[in-house]
Amino acid sequence: MHPRHTLSAIALAVLSTISTAHADDSYTLDDVIVTATRTPVTAAQTTSDVTVISQEQIRNAGQSTLVELLQAQPGLELSQNGGAGTSASIYIRGANAAHTLVLVDGVRVGSITLGTTPLESIALNQIDHIEIVRGAASSLYGSDAVGGVIQIFTKQGTGAPKLNAAIGLGSYGRNQARVGYNGQVGDTRFSMGAGYDKTNGGFSATRPGTYGYNPDNDGDTKYSAHLNVDQKINAQNNVGLITLYNRDRVEYDSSATTYDDSVNQVNSISAYWKSQFNSFWQSRVLIGRGENLSTAFSNNNATSHFNSSQVQYQWQNNFALPVGTLTALAERNEQQVNSSQTYTIYNRNVNALQLAYQANIGANSVQASLRRDNYSDLGSHSTGSVGYGYAFTPNWRATANYGTAFHAPSFNDMYYPNIGFYTGNPNLRPEQSRQADIGLRYTAGVNQAGVTVFENRVKDLIIYDSSVFPTTMSNIANATIRGVELSAGTQLAGVLVKTNYTYQSPEDDATGNLLARRARQHGTVDLAKSLGDWAFGAQAVASSARYNDAANTTRLGGYTIVNLRASYKVNAEWRAIAKLNNAFNKDYQTVSGYNTPGANIFVGLEWQQK
Repeated sequence: MHPRHTLSAIALAVLSTISTAHADDSYTLDDVIVTATRTPVTAAQTTSDVTVISQEQIRNAGQSTLVELLQAQPGLELSQNGGAGTSASIYIRGANAAHTLVLVDGVRVGSITLGTTPLESIALNQIDHIEIVRGAASSLYGSDAVGGVIQIFTKQGTGAPKLNAAIGLGSYGRNQARVGYNGQVGDTRFSMGAGYDKTNGGFSATRPGTYGYNPDNDGDTKYSAHLNVDQKINAQNNVGLITLYNRDRVEYDSSATTYDDSVNQVNSISAYWKSQFNSFWQSRVLIGRGENLSTAFSNNNATSHFNSSQVQYQWQNNFALPVGTLTALAERNEQQVNSSQTYTIYNRNVNALQLAYQANIGANSVQASLRRDNYSDLGSHSTGSVGYGYAFTPNWRATANYGTAFHAPSFNDMYYPNIGFYTGNPNLRPEQSRQADIGLRYTAGVNQAGVTVFENRVKDLIIYDSSVFPTTMSNIANATIRGVELSAGTQLAGVLVKTNYTYQSPEDDATGNLLARRARQHGTVDLAKSLGDWAFGAQAVASSARYNDAANTTRLGGYTIVNLRASYKVNAEWRAIAKLNNAFNKDYQTVSGYNTPGANIFVGLEWQQK
């Protein structure tokens, strides 16, 4: 099916189910959400546009990687430079990839040299659930939360300790295995696990004619591990330790005559103390370190490395007021670069203070936040947001939000050394955003439907400036992004249907061109059906055409990919799974000159101790 027809079908499916939703497990009023307010609230208590991806959904989704899972969510788009493990970008509501803040258990783990987070290197087997907040969130989290926030929560232990394991084989020489052990013993909750995922690639990352093209297969080998421990000291105090380790060795094309690969790591470690001082004062102290380590190799010889570290200190206090909750936060982030390049500045510190308020008064919900971030190299930047929600009935609710956000330039943008043809620009200003959205949502139990209209005005966009020599980065662009998101879930003839559709205009104000690698339309349809011990599913992910460059001269055609899945419950402990991704072998690109996986199959066995 042509992508334009598929997108039309998605839009019609969404619109037709807005008033007839019956069953969908992706979002309920009782879901507890932390990211939208920095305090635990239910979905009915926040005005933000949120998505929660539960552990059960991750298990049943059929996707093999985190970026594939995120691509299917409302308002999110993906581009990737090849197959598994290669550099990927996620765009929320048409904003830049650097406008997405990624947190792992509250800790930043991204690259401060690139300004983005390598989601392609984070293994799915470590994740308990994911919260996605769309819209301005800098007044809660500071820089980067322009398009929104993706927060990953690692697995935690509950109940009697139990083992779990899985193995699988698939196309492109894929081998996958994981093992885990989690539960609770007395006042100690714990979760630990490790995983392995390897593929020989099965195809070249690049296409003929692309710089560095090499016709060899470009594979990926991923190792992962996590440990999460929470110790209850007494009725008022808990302490905990959370660690995450991801090591990803991915092959890519940089030369037609050499073997090129890189080792990328995404790691974090954090310790926290939570205390309920009294009935109205709750405090949480967190000390954490996030790392993104990257080393490039040519013929197995290291050629360069770019290592980022962020040491973070947070002290959050929640005060239960007669009406609502007041949150006061003090935060410090110490950023440092260790690289084979000699940056003109290799570290900076960020200190921040924040106040937030959230309340529910009858059918009314309000939330507001103010934050001031002080950079050692960029000075101070203030952001704020306000949101309001009104429940017309127990099932229908309207929301409105307005907020400001910003993105601080990366170390590559500002401090990259002069290498003859390029140099960093230390005079860059942060990108600034003003945005608003209004939404209407229907929810009845697990049933849902919604529509959100949004606008995001970004000024001082940082773009590559080739008008000077050496070339550099400059604040020479402004953009306006407008759009509408539709989502719904229903049950038709025993088949669960989930759909989402986004129509947007992410445009450069000066030229009217689409921002690079963002489409005007994209969406997903997901079908699921259970028959006794069998479960079947199908998913279509579609996107209209986009352009690879800001000048809109290199067009990337629209595409529709179809993924199929099935599982069989052998007994209370064993489950067999099978996946057929890109079932119709669609040939498409999300980055010009780079291949994407063709039709591929995966089969596996999962075991969960009872």
